[in-house]
Amino acid sequence: MAVVIGATGVLGGALAEGLGGAGAKVALLGRNAERGNARVRTIKEKGGQAAFFSADAIKQESLHAAHQAIEKSFGGANYPHQRCGRQRSQGNRDGEKLFEHIALA
Repeated sequence: MAVVIGATGVLGGALAEGLGGAGAKVALLGRNAERGNARVRTIKEKGGQAAFFSADAIKQESLHAAHQAIEKSFGGANYPHQRCGRQRSQGNRDGEKLFEHIALA
């Protein structure tokens, strides 16, 4: 199962669609539910499995809530990927770490 943080953006969305097309179950995280749910529909129309979870990548409590929701829906993640496109010095910049190892507290 793949988690794509920033999946409502262009690059993250393309990554999520590609992973879904390759057969991964995809949890899409982002702030824009309309774009996130549209991507989920696209993935499902092509035979993939996906769900959208609302989250803001620079708010740890938001990521923590999304993490719990994903585990309830899909179980653990084995391919988290951050593609949020933020150019700020603060916030989550953990990149390729396993989702359960991202510091949420």
